[in-house]
Order: sequence, then structure tokens, then C-alpha cells
Amino acid sequence: MSGGIDSTVVALMLHHEGYDVVGITMKTWDYAQSGGSKKKPAAAM
Repeated sequence: MSGGIDSTVVALMLHHEGYDVVGITMKTWDYAQSGGSKKKPAAAM
């Protein structure tokens, strides 16, 4: 999913039609090394 409104609405529509919808995110860079926040990432649940 891109995270935009289009993919979110389509996922919701498919869910309402009875499909099992799963969204995933792929981390393709290290945000901290690219000049981002020095905060530690949140723990996965």
C-alpha cells in the first residue's frame, strides 16, 4: 500500500466485500543514517 487515500479506500472496500486485507510497509533506507531523527524506532508488536 502506498499509504495514500486511494489504496486505503480500496483496502476498505475489499474488506467490506469479505476479503482478508493485509497492508505491509517496506523500509528501504535507514532514516537515522540519512539525517533523520536520532530517536530509536518503535518496538514491533
